[in-house]
Amino acid sequence: MGPAVEVARQVTQGLPVVFEDKATPLKRLLAIMKDEPVITIAIVRNPQRENLYVWVSDLYRDSIVMATVPPTPIVNDLDQARHLQRIVAMGGGTTETLLRQNDLDNIELISEMGPEANLLRAHRVDGWLSTRLAMLSTWSDRGFDPSELQVGASLMDVQFWMVASKTVPRDIVDAIRSRIAALKKDGRYSHFYDELQPWWRDALKAER
Repeated sequence: MGPAVEVARQVTQGLPVVFEDKATPLKRLLAIMKDEPVITIAIVRNPQRENLYVWVSDLYRDSIVMATVPPTPIVNDLDQARHLQRIVAMGGGTTETLLRQNDLDNIELISEMGPEANLLRAHRVDGWLSTRLAMLSTWSDRGFDPSELQVGASLMDVQFWMVASKTVPRDIVDAIRSRIAALKKDGRYSHFYDELQPWWRDALKAER
């Protein structure tokens, strides 16, 4: 998502890799990666996944936050989230894990990014748990008024990575790592962020 797509496009050019810019539900994607040689972007690195994949390169930092719309108040912690009647989140990912580990059961899980914004704006749910950048991008892409979206404090910091299946040849992984390192070293990596929305530029600054 965001600049990660363009980074992936750049660093795979000329390699024996088929580039596909498409969204795949997270559970399905992770299942595919167990059996097929796949390289993907924007996967959160956590202890549960550490030994399942090849972690090619870190891409950006983000935070998991809760979003609400008036008249629901801003939610800045999980105790406040317990008072919401319904929370929507992505199933199978870090957001679901965070909710489960804190014994929140007032949740509605979906399989792909996008419908959460519609559900929240239509008041069909009271809160939306996601990463801040994905949330802001999705809200903006739908043409919704940004002043309507109330984004709470960080509930958890996360790091997004480009990830490869263990069946991806080592020489391809090494080539991509080298190309990303070169992009970061000569400043071209920053360029991908500079052409995007302010929240993406802020994410890169935070990583530095």
